[in-house]
Amino acid sequence: MDSISEPSNLPVGPGIVSAIIDLPFFLALPNGSYKCLDPVEGVALIQIASREGCTSFFRDKPLVSGPTSFLQFAEAAKPFDKPRMEFSYLFTSVIEGIGERAVVNINTKKGFSEAKYFTEAHVYFITDMLEAHDDECGGYLDRATQILNSFLDKYRVVAQDYRVHAITPKKSLYLTICHVSLLKEDEKAMSSEELIDTLFSPREWEYRLGSGAINIFQPGNSYLLVPQRATLESASLKLFTDLAIDEYAIPLSYSLILEADKAMLIDLDFRLAIVHAATAIEVHIMNLLHALLVADSRSSADAWHILENNSEYSGAKRRAKKLEQYTKNYCEAHSIPVKCFLGTALYDKWDKSVGDQRNRAVHAGKNSFTRNDAFDAILTARQLIAFLESRIPAMSNKLQLDGSMNARRLP
Repeated sequence: MDSISEPSNLPVGPGIVSAIIDLPFFLALPNGSYKCLDPVEGVALIQIASREGCTSFFRDKPLVSGPTSFLQFAEAAKPFDKPRMEFSYLFTSVIEGIGERAVVNINTKKGFSEAKYFTEAHVYFITDMLEAHDDECGGYLDRATQILNSFLDKYRVVAQDYRVHAITPKKSLYLTICHVSLLKEDEKAMSSEELIDTLFSPREWEYRLGSGAINIFQPGNSYLLVPQRATLESASLKLFTDLAIDEYAIPLSYSLILEADKAMLIDLDFRLAIVHAATAIEVHIMNLLHALLVADSRSSADAWHILENNSEYSGAKRRAKKLEQYTKNYCEAHSIPVKCFLGTALYDKWDKSVGDQRNRAVHAGKNSFTRNDAFDAILTARQLIAFLESRIPAMSNKLQLDGSMNARRLP
């Protein structure tokens, strides 16, 4: 059990900082500590714990304290007041593996409260010199969120969870509480990895900075009111823990697929979901073509010049044909069985479910798409990217996108 003391003066010297940040979403990870990449010191540690709280909206009362406009607005609205019958409703959700849980309590006159599943994150990192910041621990918050967002980025793709997003004060009001601990004499000669390992034992934290582990949670919809149905399976969890410490960058095509999921399920913007899915395929084909051109003895710069300026590589279908050609050449040269794409049912599905729909959205200005249209486009994009990745194992990404629309991501 860690202990905390608060001396009158800030300790000076090399040490370890612990920043506590509440994440407004639930992670499908077991509670525990995870080593992760720190671009400054090489390694950091993130400890997570799943929690349940609630957020509320009150129609008939102002903030507890501070200046408000409550009375002015109430007075101005009096001529428009209508009798409002008061009823209360409780909505529950049956969550697989958890059971029935209350998610929303609505009072038609007073407001509502909703369950809020969130994750408490403790970000531990090493610093050469402990120091105070003029912006209430803002410097430490910037460092902590840099480490945390790299961690979340990798989790987002492994879990394929469109609900996870970057943590930044630019999007929501975040305040963090920081504790610091000076290095002991015998720790000053340790490597970053050895110092992080000491955090698995109790430690004394000597000072507190900041104003509290608080952030303004964003309002959500039904997909945000319940946690993931299950934690990651052991193989995915092992992959994630390996990636967390690695300098792995998510392919743009993968990020676009997750943005398509979000557009369809949270924003209900089916047109944007289709455009994201179509763009993900085009980006993935472009990057595979670039890799094959480099494998064919072009420099990286020359390969990009060809893709961007040669008319034979202009347009999605031309690039798909060129990709087929270079893939066959590569497979034959390396004795790999060739998996054809052109002329297959998957190619036709890409043409109709994604290409045609994307053209209607972008060029014809159509906006009357349905959820099924978006679902088919995203499913096709996932299947196509997974298929293209499977053709040349030596060039495949270390993380493979799920080629299905499984129940985990569509609660």
